[in-house]
Parts: sequence; C-alpha cells; structure tokens
Amino acid sequence: MSLKADQQADVRLHRSVVEELTFEPTLDSSQIGVTVQDGIVTLTGSVPNYFNKWAAESAVKRLEGVAGLVEELKVDLFPGMDITDLDIAEAVRRALEWDVVVADKQLKFKVQDGWVTLEGELEWAFQKQSALDAVASLAGVKGVHDQMTLEPTTLEPESETSNTLNLGGQS
Repeated sequence: MSLKADQQADVRLHRSVVEELTFEPTLDSSQIGVTVQDGIVTLTGSVPNYFNKWAAESAVKRLEGVAGLVEELKVDLFPGMDITDLDIAEAVRRALEWDVVVADKQLKFKVQDGWVTLEGELEWAFQKQSALDAVASLAGVKGVHDQMTLEPTTLEPESETSNTLNLGGQS
C-alpha cells in the first residue's frame, strides 16, 4: 500500500478504536488516549481498576485491522479509596471460595502492591478463566499474574464387561 493509503487506514482504525471504547458498557473511556501507527494501537492514560484495563484491551482486540496492541494504561484507584494488600487478599480468598467453578480447587495467591498472583493446578481452561474473572473485578486490584497450570485428569478406560447391556434381569 502507499503511504497515503496506510495513513488513511490508521485514521479509520483510530476512529473504530475510539468508538469501540466509547460504546463499551463496562468502561469509562474518558481518560484513555488512543494512537495508531501502521495498525498498531497504543492505549495510554488511566483507568480506575484492572477490570476496566482488561475491558479496554478486549475491546481493541476484537476489532479487525488491529495488527498489535501496546497497552500503557495505568490503574489509578478511585480517589479516597484506601485499600491495602491485606484487604485485597481477603477479597481474593472470598471470591475464590464463592466461585463454584474453582471453589474446591487448591489455588494459592499472593498480593503485592495491588497485583494478584494466582498459582495452582486446575483441570480445565474454563476453571482458570473463572478464577481470573473472579479476581479481576475486585476493588483495589491493579493487575493479575496468571501462574496457574492445567493438569487434565485422565480417565481410566472402561472394562469390556461394563459395555454389556443387561435386559430383563438376565446375567
């Protein structure tokens, strides 16, 4: 493509990103800046929590024409919110306990400067996503480090006799 065509494509993509962020219902995009160069979108500014940061990233990633994303959003907690790492840790514990998808699993977590690290083994990817979702929207969380691994359970093959259907009570 020519230089002019590239610039026009970037202008259209910029407009699409701004519109997508504006109409994302879970996000206040008023403090987010957008630049586009060669199809690479850069987000700058601040959001009030990690969930909004994640929502902004997701909104950009679902757009066609995005070659890459540079995410430079800062999580600035709401003014007057004095949430400690201990407060966050207690909320993470409760969120994981109440999450029926991962409640019986042995996940461990660490909180440092508002960042939560989740560790442990899960059987299914949906359990991992559920744990991430449960933690991402908690007040005070600035980010989540995913150190969880998937260790699928293998099923034992059924014996040949278990495939026999017994009709009429005959053995």
